[in-house]
Amino acid sequence: MRGGRRKDPRLQVLEGKRKPSADKSPKPEPVTQKNQFPVPRGLPKEARAFISRYKDQLIRNNVLKTWDWDSFICMALLSAEIRRHTMELAKEGDMIEGRQGGIVKNPRSSLLRSAQREFRLFCNEFGLTPRGRAGLDIRIIDDDDGLPYGNRIKDLID
Repeated sequence: MRGGRRKDPRLQVLEGKRKPSADKSPKPEPVTQKNQFPVPRGLPKEARAFISRYKDQLIRNNVLKTWDWDSFICMALLSAEIRRHTMELAKEGDMIEGRQGGIVKNPRSSLLRSAQREFRLFCNEFGLTPRGRAGLDIRIIDDDDGLPYGNRIKDLID
């Protein structure tokens, strides 16, 4: 037999002896009424409210895809966590009494700051900030007019 054993085509691509075929990886589908995921049970009411508030607008703007659903739920949970930490900080204050006596910084403030940082990253990914929208190159249909203070996404960030 001439030429020896034939190499696997994938190995030939890696060695540069063969051009890769067209990319046939599946593309994420936009979320539609047919393939829309239900909101998981057991979420805090703040997270459920966040999902119902932003889901339709993100679907309408073709930003939320089926593969992004879990990330969107994480973002909703972060928004609920931010609200919880903010409410507790308002009750307890920035400084509390430590275990060994004396006054120490409330640990919730660092938890709040880290949750806000993570939330800001999710906002960029979903185009909920001007920088994120510029990166996605989409035209946003804005329907935030007339909302009372405290229901906008910017209130959760800072």
